[in-house]
Amino acid sequence: MIKINSAKLNNTIHNKINKNLSVTSTIFQTYDFLKIWTDNFPIDYRILEIYEDNQQVGYLPVSIEDKQIEILGTTAVLGSEQVTDFGDVFCIKGKENIVWHTLIKYLKENFKDYKLTLKFIRESSPSFYILKKYQPDPVKVATSPYIKLPKSWDEYLNGLKRKSRQELKRKMRRLEALNYKNYFAEKDDNNIKNFLNLMKKSSNEKNSFLTDKMEVYFRQLMQNFDKKRLLLWFMEIGNKVVASVIVFRFKNQIQLYNSGVDTEYNYYSVGLLSKAFLIKWAIENGFEIYDFLQGNERYKYDLGAVNNPLYKFEIIL
Repeated sequence: MIKINSAKLNNTIHNKINKNLSVTSTIFQTYDFLKIWTDNFPIDYRILEIYEDNQQVGYLPVSIEDKQIEILGTTAVLGSEQVTDFGDVFCIKGKENIVWHTLIKYLKENFKDYKLTLKFIRESSPSFYILKKYQPDPVKVATSPYIKLPKSWDEYLNGLKRKSRQELKRKMRRLEALNYKNYFAEKDDNNIKNFLNLMKKSSNEKNSFLTDKMEVYFRQLMQNFDKKRLLLWFMEIGNKVVASVIVFRFKNQIQLYNSGVDTEYNYYSVGLLSKAFLIKWAIENGFEIYDFLQGNERYKYDLGAVNNPLYKFEIIL
């Protein structure tokens, strides 16, 4: 059975499902993320709640626009920009089949001839194999490189390819000659300003991406997201912030959402090394996965990442 809640996102639902060890859930379908997303990028949406024997077993927020149904948050914003890395359903572990089949049956009955577009479904998610029953040949649209973290930093270094390991150690030795430090920064106005400035400095592409409206989105994300689950990581050299990273802390994972770097310090590889030191911190604090999220930039593989492909399913209802 499906119950429709078209009023508002509901934090209680998310917490209830997530406590049941959902393996499909992602940070991008949580209340915290979607509340900020919908505040900045308004769209018509509904919450589809799935029940089995009067027990709620899953839910999926969806947007509905121009005979198109998508997972809420996965729609491109401000023309063509994407700020959501994963799409999926929230459901209790072991209930993935019944949740998806109930959802699609309901949508077919109530939205005939609409197109259901499910973007950024991870190949590693149970949803991927279930949805292949409806579309056997989904389109690969991106990848989310990740590292399965070992128990120690030495084990991590030894697991890198020889050339990558030598390069990383060489760059770290060069940085050691400077007065540098890495730390988690408070998300106050000054540090948020530093982060945004470093994003703009990173490249022409990021400078163009960070329009006024996008800057408002990032400010609200850093100000309003759960403080324990969104972290701001800085590298300083001589009391000057030269590299920064926003990360999500979700389940047993550290997920790198975006970053900035002062290109005047490129000689010291501060962009790559700030991420390497964050990997070290994640290992020392018992995390199991370091996810770089979307993008196949070379540095991710130099740091030992492997691909987790992301797919798009399109189902005519």
